[in-house]
Order: sequence, then structure tokens, then C-alpha cells
Amino acid sequence: MSLTAGSQHTCVASAAGSAWCWGRGTEGQLGNTDVRDSSVPVAVVGPSQYVQLDGGRLHTCGVTRLATIQCWGWGHYGQLGNGTTYTLPGATEVASADRYVQVSAGGNHSCAITDAGAVHCWGDNSQGQLGDSTTISRLSPVPTSGDLTFTQVTAGLFHTCAITTAGSLMCWGLNHVGQLGTGDLVAATVPTPVETGETFRAVSAGVSHTCAVSSAGTAYCWGSNEFGELGNGASAEPGFPGSTIPAATLLGYIFENVTAGDRFTCALQSGNTASCWGRGIEGQLGNGQPIIIFVPLPITDGLRVSSIATGYAHGCAIATAGTVHCWGDASRGQTGTPRVSATHQPARVHIPRN
Repeated sequence: MSLTAGSQHTCVASAAGSAWCWGRGTEGQLGNTDVRDSSVPVAVVGPSQYVQLDGGRLHTCGVTRLATIQCWGWGHYGQLGNGTTYTLPGATEVASADRYVQVSAGGNHSCAITDAGAVHCWGDNSQGQLGDSTTISRLSPVPTSGDLTFTQVTAGLFHTCAITTAGSLMCWGLNHVGQLGTGDLVAATVPTPVETGETFRAVSAGVSHTCAVSSAGTAYCWGSNEFGELGNGASAEPGFPGSTIPAATLLGYIFENVTAGDRFTCALQSGNTASCWGRGIEGQLGNGQPIIIFVPLPITDGLRVSSIATGYAHGCAIATAGTVHCWGDASRGQTGTPRVSATHQPARVHIPRN
């Protein structure tokens, strides 16, 4: 199964490859050919089977079993990658002859990794987030500059990061609060090394901060820290950097993966447990109470999880039993339950059988 959370919507692909989405749908990001919100999962329309999904601000993309990419939702900046700026509520294939193994949908851009390890990006490029050395937006995939190969890419709101095959981190795009981790506040239009001597196995770009997990399992975060989203026990004034270089989270947990939302972060720990930190006013920390916490805090209910995802103010997880659970802001149906008030701890989402 593949789970993803966009800004106010959530999607999951079953083991059989069918895709289901719920939450905000007014820009077509649910992929069911409708433009309405849905508080219950609706099927993505189309014959494709998906192996991986990723939700952006107002669009969604998925890698199919044929190694193609399909996207749907808001397309004003070309983030659907089909050569147009149309908004489409149904899946449309990205215009490329390459074979892809992973995709990430960001604010108004998307990026993906080919089977040869190249990173291709498309959509809005006003901040250099496509990494092709320009600020020209693209309606179909273009390769990032340089001859590096990568194993993972993550698209944030206006920046992008990726892990090279050697395990090093590269970031590019907007850097006004240090979200590139380069030690300064200078934007970059090409992949730029993150200032660290570590090697990494996972990275996630949020709205204005970034987090990664080292090969040893340490979580590092950098960028904004208004609500403690860096997990280092501190906070920073709005609009100012919390750290311009990777800063380790406190308490020494060993992590497998990490996902950065809007001013909060969640991470999967060894042993199928999970912790969240940062802004939790809407319940997005999943610990049963609306609080702000500056260090990792386990989610409640003893939920054992195999995958976790964060939106702007909600989180979701796949339990080891294969069930999906969500928590946090539910105002657009993004937690997959009939209630519209926030839920402060994980609640099961009932995915239709297929």
C-alpha cells in the first residue's frame, strides 16, 4: 500500500493498485472526475494500477505499474506535466517517454525519479524549485542540472530535496528561512549540497522546513521553527530560520522515515511506532490533545504503523494490520470520517474493498 497526504486531502493505493482519495476535492485532486469535497474515500477514475502516490497542495500524482506517471487536480502552473495548464479532475498521463520509479507532488510543481536515477521536474519554477538552472516554469518534465543520480526526491511548497545514490543530500529552490540546509539564506536553481557529513536514507520537504533521517536513524530538521517543527527543543520567530543546517531532534529516537507537514513533523520509528512534533493545535500530532510540542512525542492509542504521511494540518498512517487511520484537521474531510471537527487521535478510515 502507498499512503500520501496533500494539503487538505489524502490518498491511498491498495496492494492491488487501485487508488482512493478523500478530503478537499474542489480542484479535482481526488481524481474521481468530480470537483467536490468528500469525507469518505472515493475511487480514482481510470484503468491504471498505482504502486506509489503523492499528494501536493492542490494536485496528486502517482506512479503506475507500467512505470508511467499520472497526475490530476489543479494544473495552472503545469504541475500535471501533460503539456497544458488545465485543471483536470481525472488522471492524465505525464508527457514523457521515460520510465519512473517515484514521484513527489509539491506546492505547484512535481518531481520524479527515472529508472536511471535522474530527477525530472515540472510546473512552477518561480523560485528555482525545478532545479534546471532557470526560473522558467515547465509544462512537462525537464531534468535537473548536473549528472548526479538519485534514489529519492521530495517536493515541498517552493523547494525540492533529493538523496543521491551515495546517500548525500541536495536541495534547491526557495531558501528564505533556511529550508535548503545549505548554511545560508541564498536560493538555488540547481541541486546544492546540504551542509552535513552524514549519509541519509529518507528526506521530506514540508512547507518551509525539511527533515531527513540519517543512515544511522537520527532525524535531522532545518528551516522554519515557529512551532517547534524542527524537534530540537526550541522555536524561532515567524519568518526567521530555526536552523540553516541540519539539527538533530532531541530524545535520541531511532527513526526509519520522516514526513514534514506545515509547521509540524511526524516520523516512523523502529518497532512500528510513530512520533510527531511541532504545531498540534488542530490535533495533527495525534497524541490526544491540541498542544504545541518542541520534541518528538508518540502518537496515542498504541497504534503500530508501517507508513505515515502528513498534510498541512492532518496526519494519516497505515497500521501494520493494513488499516488506514487519520487525525487532525477535518474541515475538508481529509481525515476520512463524517465529522468535520478536528480529531486529536487516530481514527480509522474505512476503505472500500476492491
